[in-house]
Amino acid sequence: MKPRPILIHSSPAQPMSGKPLMNKPIPSRIHRTHRDNPVASAQMDQGLPPGLPPLSELPGHTRPFYGKPMTEEFVKNFLGNKAVVDAYYHPKVIAGVASAGDPAQRSDLPTLIPMAMAMRAASRAAAMELIKPHERPLVHLATMVYPCGLFFCAYLDDPHALAVGPQFHEVALMRSMLLELPLKKLKGRHTAMGNTLAAVLGLAHSAEDVDLEQVSRLATAVHLANARITTLWAPPEPAA
Repeated sequence: MKPRPILIHSSPAQPMSGKPLMNKPIPSRIHRTHRDNPVASAQMDQGLPPGLPPLSELPGHTRPFYGKPMTEEFVKNFLGNKAVVDAYYHPKVIAGVASAGDPAQRSDLPTLIPMAMAMRAASRAAAMELIKPHERPLVHLATMVYPCGLFFCAYLDDPHALAVGPQFHEVALMRSMLLELPLKKLKGRHTAMGNTLAAVLGLAHSAEDVDLEQVSRLATAVHLANARITTLWAPPEPAA
């Protein structure tokens, strides 16, 4: 059967089925983080997160997403969450190049900016041969938002950000929480596109609105392009 092009699908908007992800049981450490931290608790709001900057002030490298009104709105909703922006611009210190225990050398350790790494990964995914031209914007977007759980957990684990501790490893749950509102709004505007993006990200979706072959290709590109990010930001293994 010929795949349905998601960018021109014209099915009417439908509400999300089932209960919102935020109604699922949340580990006590995440409950505490959202209760005690006003930045993280903004994600619990039902409306659009406050503090959304105008398009002219958003990072220039996000502009490729703005070719379509629906993806533009998704990016605005995603980056409109201050907790997400903080996590995507929180530097990652790469230990091992110098002695991490030497305070004199620690300031010289190389650092990485999550947003820069995510954008490089997104460009790699969009350039892969298995991605068709009309799919490049969507896979670029999916690759950029996919590591949000890793970035947010790493941000919370930083002792200078929040005293959450090294056992805060609910990466997949955090990804679903951070993307729930943007995906819900996208599904309301374009059911097939929203469900396809959710499926590629491994999140709840309506199966009848997606092409499984297409999802498989896009998800493969997203995971391959994010391999280095996953390695660098992966939570440490719990102590035995």
